[in-house]
Amino acid sequence: MKRSSKVFSVVFKAVYLVLLGFVVLWIISRIMISASSTQLLYLNLGKIPEGTVFADVLAKGDWNKVRKTNIDYEDLLGVDNTCEIAQYDKDGYKSLMFNADFYYTGDRIDSTQPDNKICFEDWSDLFKELPYIKVAYCDKDGNILGITEEKHITPVFMRRSPYNLYADGEELSYKLGPLDDIKPWILFIAMTIFGVVYLIHNRRRKKKLIQSGETDNELKE
Repeated sequence: MKRSSKVFSVVFKAVYLVLLGFVVLWIISRIMISASSTQLLYLNLGKIPEGTVFADVLAKGDWNKVRKTNIDYEDLLGVDNTCEIAQYDKDGYKSLMFNADFYYTGDRIDSTQPDNKICFEDWSDLFKELPYIKVAYCDKDGNILGITEEKHITPVFMRRSPYNLYADGEELSYKLGPLDDIKPWILFIAMTIFGVVYLIHNRRRKKKLIQSGETDNELKE
């Protein structure tokens, strides 16, 4: 019994250390990837004003901590930095497309369709500094046709989960996409729980052996 218990203990510790090393390497790789990769944001559109050609995300927060970026959308959308959405600055809200590392990928909106979906790429993890957002509907000249309600958005862990915004008329909501790398965390938590249970069991077993040895000594005396 003692021999099998020792073998189990050695095997468990070896497996646990291997899994722990795997999780550590995974965390390091995620940090390196998140530092050089984009955070995707998908904007799902329901009801939109007539004449809407593209949509932008307006954000509010500490703009002093956000690197100013002048992005040219003249070739892609036919609008420049003098249009209304680019110049928008009201109640702390500004355009992400025209003021930050937040790129419109060029998905076109078809106003004849009941549902449209466009994608943005965030290179700066902007929502840590700009946690309040709205969505602005724009026409072909960059004029604002309508703006949704305000929504507070939560930064995601290591930028590994995409945002899904849902704009329907004046209503705005959002959900986080599935965490694509959550399995290692589940495995690590499961192994930690198993390890704690094993340590408790091992301590109780040793305590019983000590008590049993003391009893045997008393009987011999």
